[in-house]
Amino acid sequence: MKRILYFLFALLAVTQATACNDKDEKEQKDQTQLPPAAQKFVKAHFPSLTIKRVKKDNDGSLYEVTLSDNTTVDFDKNGDWTEVDCGRKAVPLTIVPGPISKYVKTAYPKQKIVQIDKQRKGYEIELSNDVDITFNTAYKVVRTEK
Repeated sequence: MKRILYFLFALLAVTQATACNDKDEKEQKDQTQLPPAAQKFVKAHFPSLTIKRVKKDNDGSLYEVTLSDNTTVDFDKNGDWTEVDCGRKAVPLTIVPGPISKYVKTAYPKQKIVQIDKQRKGYEIELSNDVDITFNTAYKVVRTEK
């Protein structure tokens, strides 16, 4: 009898944990749920792609958008982008600040930027050769990791 109770308790715990995870994010295909600034960003920088999926936190403070080529773009509650991950494809140069783009062209001429994160203290990029470079708000290199 005790074994059955332990089993039922474990099953209940797993079920509750799964239910809690499902409540943290809502998945949608309707791009109208995105803030207008996010919709405008996608249309401006990825005009040939369509929105495949939108995940939104319950409180609506974070959005993760997956595009038709599996590029993901994260937005904050105001619709400002925080991360663009293009997999192995190049991030559109219209997104990358000029000084960062110039640095990459000079220091890594054969590489492309495949991911960019906008942070409070600057930017972090990943190149196609898996090198990560962190820039401060003045676009100076702070750290390089291979």
